[in-house]
Amino acid sequence: MTAVHPESYQVVEQIAQTLNVPIEALIKNPQLLEKIDRNRLSAGSYTLDDILEELRKPGRDPRDKFVAPVFNEQVREISMSSPVWHWKG
Repeated sequence: MTAVHPESYQVVEQIAQTLNVPIEALIKNPQLLEKIDRNRLSAGSYTLDDILEELRKPGRDPRDKFVAPVFNEQVREISMSSPVWHWKG
């Protein structure tokens, strides 16, 4: 898993093809990224820099941690709640 945006998946596929390796190899061996010829890829310089940066940090999830709300099963309607309760979400 990487933080590469889905709209850039095609560029990642191009990188893998130019190196003759599967995409999984790029993720497991980021040193392979040093061998690419940037001129053969269909992405702009800034976009390519972002993609390569994310491929070098696999497993990182840039999203904030999500805490699921806890529901009180006894409360079925808003009228059953108390004004002093604090609600999340």
